[in-house]
Amino acid sequence: MLRVAGESACAITGCEMDPRPRSADGLERLEAVFRETAGAELHETDVAELSGLDEDECRALLATLRETGVIEERRNRVYIGQAGNGAPAGERESTDL
Repeated sequence: MLRVAGESACAITGCEMDPRPRSADGLERLEAVFRETAGAELHETDVAELSGLDEDECRALLATLRETGVIEERRNRVYIGQAGNGAPAGERESTDL
């Protein structure tokens, strides 16, 4: 790709940039992974692969989700999503009849 000093590729080609910070998109991707795999214990490398994030960014965003209570770290770099009631997703009570 041709770059002009001091100009981004989007400035040259006129593409639109997403106004959200990259980390917001990454957090949404991670939250989606844990919703779609409710109850599953996932190693951080699996989460990175499923979300399409690189491992370093994924690790940083997993820490954010852990600190805010969205996920729980079960053991070294293995995570599980939290259910709406605060219990781990794998321990939710079923409401199916």
